Amino acid sequence: MDKKFWLIMIGLWLSTFSAYASKVVTIGPSASSIAVALGEKSIVGADSESIEFIGNKQSRNSELMENVGKVKDIGYMRALTIEGIVSLQPNLVIADAAASPISVIKRLSNFNIEVISLKEVKGLSDVKANITMVAKALAKHTEARVILEEMDQKLQSAIKIIDQYKPKKVLVLLQIAASNVYMLGTDTQSNRWLSLIGAQNILSFKGMRPASKEGLMILKPDVVIVAQAINNMPLPYAEILEYLHKQNQTKITTIHAASLDNFGASFGDTVLQLAKKVYEA
Repeated sequence: MDKKFWLIMIGLWLSTFSAYASKVVTIGPSASSIAVALGEKSIVGADSESIEFIGNKQSRNSELMENVGKVKDIGYMRALTIEGIVSLQPNLVIADAAASPISVIKRLSNFNIEVISLKEVKGLSDVKANITMVAKALAKHTEARVILEEMDQKLQSAIKIIDQYKPKKVLVLLQIAASNVYMLGTDTQSNRWLSLIGAQNILSFKGMRPASKEGLMILKPDVVIVAQAINNMPLPYAEILEYLHKQNQTKITTIHAASLDNFGASFGDTVLQLAKKVYEA
């Protein structure tokens, strides 16, 4: 056999190996946002919450997701099945700290799948550690430096805003549907975000509770943030919110609920967005 034949065979073997060696599954909005921001093009599967994020191509790389239509939905990140992940034959899984059941994550190693489990985010250092960890696995060191530099710039801008004002008392409402609304207390993702911008959660109970007209009427927050699962839904309890605005000068604003689950590459953007929504007129 001549030299040309062997060169062709080696090329085919390398392309086959490369295709196998570059299958990534991301689980959770933080993991997905980091991989997307790093410019990773080989995502073959993601959780239900991340699919929309991956598909919208809102990233620094306009050619990022050439395989957008091929990214499979592996289901809700807190109700994972081993079959949904293994069937995609990934060689790498990147998972948020909240991905569960944890038994599914642990079993992936039995299928020779490398797993990167992100740290639970309690502060900026954890965000940066997660980005650096994923960048190392994907060999995206230069891209990670750019992301971290831009993040620091956003955070500095947020600090300048926050430093101009006294801490605000904030009520966060989670609006899943038009009339399906919850008040978010302590021990929630939203409470963590409020702490990051020096704001105070006006609620003292842990977790979340259904909202009610009576409950809203007795509160006097400086700001109400409605975290909407679907953008541009009509505001819930519109008359009550209008009353709070007129009587107490309460500021009413909205944010996409998915932003509050994402402690990944968009961390700086979300901190800056919340600082503007809470503190600026």
